[in-house]
Amino acid sequence: MTAVSYLSQVMDDHLAERADELLQRATALRQRCQRMNERLEELARAVPGTTHTTQPDQSEGIRVVATNLALSGAARDEVDSRLRETFGAVDAGPILDEVFAAAEKSSKPPAGGQPGGGRFTRQD
Repeated sequence: MTAVSYLSQVMDDHLAERADELLQRATALRQRCQRMNERLEELARAVPGTTHTTQPDQSEGIRVVATNLALSGAARDEVDSRLRETFGAVDAGPILDEVFAAAEKSSKPPAGGQPGGGRFTRQD
């Protein structure tokens, strides 16, 4: 292994670790916000004459998490599974289509090979 490829691997590993840390932080933040929203809904129900029936839109959070996972090199099935773990039973199909379409566009095929396979790849 050359020094350049070793350093490249170290940087890739470092970036993957940072992406995982960000995902963990985003998940913790989402859970905290969810608890706060639940408390606000309880308070709103306690005030006479108010109704709160709309559910918060999770699509932006789903898109951020899906993009982070895709940037980390996760396959579509893995991303879908993690989204279901994080956000519950959601239909993330359209968002995954968008994220992985962007991954395909950003992935250039290696010399004489296949495209990135639906994953974001480092471009030199």
